[in-house]
Amino acid sequence: MVFRSTWQDLRQWVRSCVLGGEEPPASGLTDEELKAQAIQDEGQTRNLIAIEKARGAVKMKTMALAGVFVLAVVLLILAAMLAAIHMVRGLKLPWSPIRSIVLSVLGASGATGAVWGGKRLWNRRKGGTATEANPSENRAEGEPDQVGTA
Repeated sequence: MVFRSTWQDLRQWVRSCVLGGEEPPASGLTDEELKAQAIQDEGQTRNLIAIEKARGAVKMKTMALAGVFVLAVVLLILAAMLAAIHMVRGLKLPWSPIRSIVLSVLGASGATGAVWGGKRLWNRRKGGTATEANPSENRAEGEPDQVGTA
């Protein structure tokens, strides 16, 4: 049975999702080559099934770890927001404490929205190259019925 640590899968997930890179297969064989071998040999078929089960289990572990991480971040943000609200209530401001709390929550959500919007704008301006996941804008590229000049 194939076993990979959670750290290796998390590193591969970060590479593929965040950085956009692909990690080459460890065995040197592509999935298509493994499937072709599995059709010919029953032992290879069982090995391929074990590999797919291990991949599924590792993917579930990775997603659970990512979920726990996101939950921890949300709880940390909530705790920071409650601490900020507690500090704001201690200030001697010329308006009511309710207004201070509402303005603190609106300010925090506005700052979060500004950061999120800035990140989206930066990603949109950055652009990217054509890949399988992000095809080229040129629709005529690679069409079999294309009539062009050479």
